[in-house]
Amino acid sequence: NCIKNCFYFIVFTQFITLLLHFFKYTRKYHRHHHCKQRRCFPLHSRVPFP
Repeated sequence: NCIKNCFYFIVFTQFITLLLHFFKYTRKYHRHHHCKQRRCFPLHSRVPFP
């Protein structure tokens, strides 16, 4: 039971961290959404979805 709770906690914290990075980068690179170059999108190297 503890292992299951610890697993859920780790997954949850990872998910929150990804969300925070996602919102931070989308806010930061918001005006560069038209640019297709990789250097404008550090977001793609961190999360599996565009």
